[in-house]
Amino acid sequence: MLPKQYSFNLRQERGFFEKAKKVFSQKFTLFYIPAPHFGTVVVVPKKRVALATGRTAVKRKITAAIEKIIPEVDLNSSSFFVCLVAKSAAVTAPRELLEKELLKAFSSLQKE
Repeated sequence: MLPKQYSFNLRQERGFFEKAKKVFSQKFTLFYIPAPHFGTVVVVPKKRVALATGRTAVKRKITAAIEKIIPEVDLNSSSFFVCLVAKSAAVTAPRELLEKELLKAFSSLQKE
């Protein structure tokens, strides 16, 4: 489970998707905005996985990958709220592949 300090409530961020910049990858679409601290949330659309138990399993797999790459990403220089929206390819991908793609995506956020 992702520590509470690295998560945020998407419902409390009014107009998040209107203000957010986007980064596209093969398995995710990342929406991000500048924030006072780093926070992330994972969204798996019902269109991708029909059952709630399946969506929860995919969220857990993605969250575990995020937990593993957090030490590798310099969170002090990157203060963003990030919303990861999973694509179909993320549902069947192994965790190691998700980690590589997330690390690449988070490093592209730092450069901007």
